[in-house]
Amino acid sequence: MISEVNLVDGSEGWWVDTGASCQVYYDRAMFKSYSNVGDKMVLLDDTHSTIVAGSGKVELNLTHRKTVILKDVLHTPETRKNLVSSYLLNKAGFTQTIGANLFTSKPGNEHWRALERVMHYLKRTMNLGLHYGKFPAVLEGYSDANWNTLFDDSKATSGYIFSIAGGGISWKSKKQTILA
Repeated sequence: MISEVNLVDGSEGWWVDTGASCQVYYDRAMFKSYSNVGDKMVLLDDTHSTIVAGSGKVELNLTHRKTVILKDVLHTPETRKNLVSSYLLNKAGFTQTIGANLFTSKPGNEHWRALERVMHYLKRTMNLGLHYGKFPAVLEGYSDANWNTLFDDSKATSGYIFSIAGGGISWKSKKQTILA
């Protein structure tokens, strides 16, 4: 899902896409490093494809003066929005929240338009969601860790998920420094 609720860095900034598996950026000047990729295409979530001119690193400015360097960002000059993958941000240790209280404190026309888009999305996707089987209602838990022995950043990633009847109810992933 992409919406203005998920906007980062103002209207010309990044849009957080919960379904993206890669980042795309349209402005070549914003790349910190860049290499041409030739004649490649990428399929976007609205079922059309666009040309990839190159790839490289881009610096993303987050709230609270945090920044993250995005690697393998695809340069797609034909797109109108910069998309960042929610999954890849979470993997890098960042989380996203929706600041709905900002909308209720001083709502304006932009907030109503965003609310209308969210409501239209919810109406179109009423058949989607977490589906729990009737029986057996068994609580299952899984965990995993990656001690990252291939890289020099001395970081490990660990995570868990709990589910009931096949539907996830709680999950977490965390990247932390390895101590000897």
